Amino acid sequence: MIITQGTPEWYAARIGHVTASRMSAVLAKIKSGEAADRKNYRTEKVVERLTGKSGENGFVTAPMQRGTDTEPKARTWYANKFDVLPTLTGFRKHPTIEWLGASVDSEIEAGKGGLEIKCPNTAQHIAALLYGMDSKHMPQVQTEIWIMGWEWVDFVSYDDRMPEGLDGYVQRVYRDDKYIAMLEEEVWTFLGEVEVTLTKLQEKLNGKAEASTEVEAEAAVDDQHPDSGAPAGAVGGDAPDQGSERPAVAGRKARARRTSARRDDAGEGAAGGGAAQEADGAKG
Repeated sequence: MIITQGTPEWYAARIGHVTASRMSAVLAKIKSGEAADRKNYRTEKVVERLTGKSGENGFVTAPMQRGTDTEPKARTWYANKFDVLPTLTGFRKHPTIEWLGASVDSEIEAGKGGLEIKCPNTAQHIAALLYGMDSKHMPQVQTEIWIMGWEWVDFVSYDDRMPEGLDGYVQRVYRDDKYIAMLEEEVWTFLGEVEVTLTKLQEKLNGKAEASTEVEAEAAVDDQHPDSGAPAGAVGGDAPDQGSERPAVAGRKARARRTSARRDDAGEGAAGGGAAQEADGAKG
């Protein structure tokens, strides 16, 4: 089944995945540290993997909506111009890298090539007519070629507000294996960082769960054996007098005393260590 872009099913399929349309974020660089765009995208993928919920808010601006509405018209324009039948493919995953995928706009020849359609504002479209595809689209286009195993992608810029003959622009972008090798290295590094963060968060979660379990077990023991927290005057198994604490309260006090004792022991150990160091210094 082909999942239509922008639907809840489409967003669900993309959860946790690095996608071609966001590859520029993976490649974002600054002179020192991690680029904000890359860090935010990495965090988004971590949270998606933890929660199973999409980090994409689905917010659509008017220009974005116009692009979505105009894309079918651009596809028809291309089909008529080159006498071909573009095929919709939906979201596709990389064959060997689990958390990598792309939503290509159309496949033209199975296993050979497809379309990447942009329906930008008129100024951006004119720039494409005059100067060609903006280099900012290269990460997305080469990622689609990589994931789909294609030889090329036809980049299409379309603006139906322009006069006929200037409404569409096509540029064929061929597979660049050197560029794709760079992409693969960057993707593995990025996904590795996502896994490291996930592992640390999971360990933190497991650590809290274990600590909680230990406290609950200790509390259960204290509540079952209140003598450990019995007030002065209560001996052995003798029943406490009317002023004695309830077993649960006595248990909590017992735990507090043990905690205080452990701190005192730690303090004495530190003091002892300091004295030994002073003695050693005197000998020197």
